[in-house]
Parts: sequence; structure tokens; C-alpha cells
Amino acid sequence: MRTKKQLRQLITLVVVTSLLLFIIEQVIQTSLRNETEGTIGKVNAIITKKIDPELSIWGASTAYTHFNANRISDSLGINAFNMGIDGTNIDQFNGLLKEHITNSRNSKFIVLALDIHGALTKRKSLYHIHNWIHHMDNDNINKCFKSIDNKLILKSNYIPFFNLTLYSKHNFRSVIKNINYQEPTYLFPNKGYLSKAPRKTNFSKDKLEMINVSSDTSVYNKIKENCILATQKNIKPIIIITPCYKKGLEHLANANKIITWMKQLENYGVSFYDFSNSNISQDSTLFIDYTHLNNIGAEKLTDKFIQVIKKDFF
Repeated sequence: MRTKKQLRQLITLVVVTSLLLFIIEQVIQTSLRNETEGTIGKVNAIITKKIDPELSIWGASTAYTHFNANRISDSLGINAFNMGIDGTNIDQFNGLLKEHITNSRNSKFIVLALDIHGALTKRKSLYHIHNWIHHMDNDNINKCFKSIDNKLILKSNYIPFFNLTLYSKHNFRSVIKNINYQEPTYLFPNKGYLSKAPRKTNFSKDKLEMINVSSDTSVYNKIKENCILATQKNIKPIIIITPCYKKGLEHLANANKIITWMKQLENYGVSFYDFSNSNISQDSTLFIDYTHLNNIGAEKLTDKFIQVIKKDFF
């Protein structure tokens, strides 16, 4: 049986430990909210409305590495920004996109750049949640993440200091860099775009089997929901299926189903462009793998995008 002295010591230990963990968590969160670069910087810029371009491109790596926002800005005479986030498809960035559409004052075009493989894939877990956890108090992000991993988000919301277990070593750089508060200045020299250098890829040796790509209804509905919201806000939603190298495309048994679903969104004010089997798709020298273009291919796709946007909207 514990003595009163031992109980007081235990209570003191609990209070001091809790206070220490609270301070650590606040330092980490504040530092991450001040980050102005990379994925965390992009997320922060949208949440704080520091970046509010007339045209923004959203998607995973096939948005991030495929659309040269500087080139788009110069050609169209508008402010463009590439909001692509590596490894993060619409299922996960839906909440951030909804946040942007809801609060934007300048947006005229929302471009969803989707690859045929991952466009409608339902995530089984959250990807790199350490880049997002400091914004779990945002309703749109919280709701979106609950749809992917409800148990994890419930722990995040209600278990004290649970979020400390979700940060990673990759957050340390941001903590060290931003531990002293200063007004964030967001500087993305390529307007969020990442150029991928060419490398020699030999597709001829690959032996591919026919596969079905995911076509999850809930992910499709997320896309539709944001497109309807954008239209209501007088923002033009544009969906692009990015090029897939022809050999890979030939081994997708249900590619037409994905394209058909996307085309149905034209009924909700969407402009849809299918580049999955375009002239770019025929040239293996433009690809790093079956769905990712090198910087030469990305420039060609950017020019193709500019061409159709100019024709239809300018």
C-alpha cells in the first residue's frame, strides 16, 4: 500500500511528465506549422491561405512531377501552382482540396491530374501522416482521414500525447529549422513542380500480366463532391488522366471503366481530358516507368495541357 508521500511523488511525476510532453508536442506542432518547404510547406500554405493561385494542379506524383507550373503561368498569363504531393492520391488529399476550394478567393481552375493506376484507389492506411498531423484540428482534414483510418484518428483526437507517436525522424529538420518563430514566407522556386531527370529504361524485357486497377466508389464520390463544390464556387474543375506507357496500358483490363467514370463527371461541370493513350504514351524515352514521365515527357505533357486549356478557356 502506498504512503501519502509516495502518492504525492507519483502525482508530481505524472504532472511534470505531462507538462513536459505537452511542451514537446507544442514545440513540434508550432515548428511544423512554420515550415515553408516541401510537402509540409504545401499543406501549411493551403491551410493558412498563403498560396491561393488562379490555377492549381492536384494529385500524387503524376501531378507533382508532370506539370511545370512556371511554364503554365508564363503561357497562360495567370498564377499557377503545382500542389502535387508524392504518394498521396485524392483519397487522402481530398480534405485539403476541399479546404482550398471552400476558402479560396482567387481560384479559377482546379486541375486533378490522375494516373490510370491510382486515380480511384482506396487507401488502406494514411501515407506519411507525419506531414499532416499538426493540422488534425482542421475539420476537413480530420474528416477525410477518418474515412481512411478511423481508429487511428480517434486515438489522435482523444488520447493525450498520442500524436507524439506519429511524428517521424523526417520532422526533426523542420523542428530545428523553425523552432524560433518567424512569419512564414513560402518560397517554391518551381511553384511546387519537381523535375525528374531522364534515365534509360528498358521496357522490352518486362513480362506483364493482365491486371485490374482499383475503382473504388467512395474515392470516385470524393472527386465528384469536390468538383460539385468547385462549380458552385465558380471554379472550373478539370480532370486529366495522365499518360501511361502503351505497353503498361495494354495490360490494364479495366482501363476503360476508369475513363468512363471520369467522363461521367462532365455532367457536373467537369472538363475531362484523357491523355492516358496520347502520342506521349507511344514513346518509351519519355518515361521513367509505366506511369511516370521524365522531365522531357513532363514538358511535352505540360505543353499539351496548355494547348487544350488555351483552346477551351482563353
